[in-house]
Amino acid sequence: MRNLMSNKKGLSSVVSVVLIIMLTASAISLIGLLLKDMISNSSFSPQVDCLEYKTQEVLKIVSVCYSQENREINLAIQRKSGYDLSGLSLGYVHDGKSRRWNCDPMTCGGCKLPEEGTIRNYFLGGIESYSSESEIRVYSENCQIDSEIIRPC
Repeated sequence: MRNLMSNKKGLSSVVSVVLIIMLTASAISLIGLLLKDMISNSSFSPQVDCLEYKTQEVLKIVSVCYSQENREINLAIQRKSGYDLSGLSLGYVHDGKSRRWNCDPMTCGGCKLPEEGTIRNYFLGGIESYSSESEIRVYSENCQIDSEIIRPC
């Protein structure tokens, strides 16, 4: 025991190593806690639960048909009350190819989301080709909520 106390240089290096290990462990724990808080923060979490939106039929296609005369899709979408939506996208799928329209205040001045509890009609023009397998899809916040095969009007 006397030899340990007389060799102060050896004792100080052991204390230094223990202190460095304790500081490193504390720093790792602190970084881990910060990362856990950041990841669980709502800004990194999805704003919607796609499964809930789909099963609750937050947006539902009421009717859809293709007008050969006008070469456009006539679409009616109903919005359920109690769900906050930031945007709407409509997708047209025909022969493996797709076309998408975004409907939100930032990208489309005349296109609006249906008000809560109401039905809104949309007319999607410029559709040159159509078949009995053509499909319309409704998306909100990158979640496909509903889809229907398009029938002739």
